[in-house]
Amino acid sequence: MKVKRVKRAAKILNFFKYNYKLFPPLRILVDGTFCLAALKDKINLREQMSKYVGADCQILTTKCVLKELELIGEAVYGAQVICKQFALAGCPHTPCRSAAECLAHLARKMNRRGEKFIFGTQDDALREKLRGYPGVPHMFIKFNTILLDDVSEASKSAVLPENAEINEVRELKTSLFDKNKIMKKPKGPKGINPLSCKKKKTTKLTAQRNQQSVNGEKKKRRRKKASAKEVPS
Repeated sequence: MKVKRVKRAAKILNFFKYNYKLFPPLRILVDGTFCLAALKDKINLREQMSKYVGADCQILTTKCVLKELELIGEAVYGAQVICKQFALAGCPHTPCRSAAECLAHLARKMNRRGEKFIFGTQDDALREKLRGYPGVPHMFIKFNTILLDDVSEASKSAVLPENAEINEVRELKTSLFDKNKIMKKPKGPKGINPLSCKKKKTTKLTAQRNQQSVNGEKKKRRRKKASAKEVPS
């Protein structure tokens, strides 16, 4: 899992955490389209989801989603099997509505009811609706990976001015902290010390001793040959 993608997800979730009180364990509410995309891209939602959001999470669905998959039939049988593995979030719809209507209703009432969800869907029309509700994050699957959608303008504009200033300070601190965490380039192996390569200089003491030894040698005597006059008769 790429570091940039995880950092981006953490930044988005921090926005909803500080402004809309979206705390772990996170509740991920998915529909049939999301599960079908995960099946096609061979994504294990239980394993990958917690790694991506960086926190404990619970994946949920609704009875309306299961009913819709049941009505569609064999074409989405795999997605139906996946959805049945997840617990059901409470929805008030009797009889069941379409999955898109059900999730849109829960998103619209989410802040009033105090239940916090992250919605997972591939339905473009539903995603556009979710962007219009403040404080409602959602995710989708693209390029064989799970991705959180960027913070919507509705969520940004609903944030109080003082909270916006606090967020700016937090982001600034985070960016500075990340810069400080950058590893310094490891130094390469040190070269040979040029001073250690120089020939050792003979010390003055050694030179003096050598000079003394030269001067102390005994000079050979030259014997003069006796002349004829000096030879005794």
